[in-house]
Amino acid sequence: MAVRETFWNIPHWAEVGQYLLGLLTVLIFLFGVARRVRRWRMGRPERRTDHLGARLRAVLVHAIAQVRTVQDPYAGVMHLAIFWGMVVLFAGTILATVDWDVTRLFFGFQFLTNGLYVLYELVLDLFGLFLLAGLGMAAYRRYIVRPPRLQGRWGASLAWEDAYALGMLALIALTGYLIEGLRTAVLRPGWAAWSPVGSAVASLFIALGDPTNRTLHLALWITHGLLAFTFIASIPFTKLFHIVAAPLNIFFRSLGPAGALAPAYHSSSVGAATWRDFTWKQILDFEACVRCGRCQDQCPAYASGLPFSPRDLMVKLRSHLWQRGNGRALHGDLLSPAEVWACTSCRACAQVCPVFTDQLGA
Repeated sequence: MAVRETFWNIPHWAEVGQYLLGLLTVLIFLFGVARRVRRWRMGRPERRTDHLGARLRAVLVHAIAQVRTVQDPYAGVMHLAIFWGMVVLFAGTILATVDWDVTRLFFGFQFLTNGLYVLYELVLDLFGLFLLAGLGMAAYRRYIVRPPRLQGRWGASLAWEDAYALGMLALIALTGYLIEGLRTAVLRPGWAAWSPVGSAVASLFIALGDPTNRTLHLALWITHGLLAFTFIASIPFTKLFHIVAAPLNIFFRSLGPAGALAPAYHSSSVGAATWRDFTWKQILDFEACVRCGRCQDQCPAYASGLPFSPRDLMVKLRSHLWQRGNGRALHGDLLSPAEVWACTSCRACAQVCPVFTDQLGA
């Protein structure tokens, strides 16, 4: 009978260690998210909870189906492959956890068996390939093609996040395939053909013999777990946070007419003189931005050679926010008068942003 053996070849101490590390990972993740939310709450109030149905539809269309993202064909296919590869592999991990830790322990049965388990293995194998294909496309585009819109003046301080995200996801996927292949090389199940990548990897290791393959399997299982937990824990502290911030930003986007003036705020100041003058939604805009550069490509001010980039504007404002100003004024220190006046308020940037940041509102 085909069945999911979640902790095959894993000693009890490693199994316990996984649960403890999983708990620690969740705590670090929640701490990071709470830190971000506290930062948003420092902004001025703004109501963005009306028309819940329209907001939920926007999340389905633009965060799940990513309709605006695929308007750029190469980047769209690339991102869809990465996104759905991650979603399906994560869902597979959740199903395996429920199968082993819930239904097996509390109800005495496993549902990942026979035909369902074989289908489960095939789907995860294929979507793992989608993930790796998307990562390969992203690496080729960012480091070989190097389109101008992905190049910035922020240097290594932010560029490392791109390499980290691509590298970690690739390592997680590759070690997952190696673990599957080593398990298949030892057990040689009759349904192995339904795990095509696992079977191909297994063929590379069969000659090493079972003892060596078991040792390699355990070492890679531990490595895979550490990589996955590190990745999850790092989400709130890196560019990866757009996984959370982008759907929220799409949900809370303005549903009013484009360019409509916001209601007057009861304050003696007009506009933003310090980071505390921004609304919570504007702060969320800064943190949802992924520096993809689509706004810069569409900006007529940037195209005409003026010293303005809507992408760089968002990066500067986010850095200013993180540093709580650090004694620098928004006007003059962070943004020059030439930058501010170069913007024509055409909203071309806001019309192409895949996560619906409002650069003009900033």
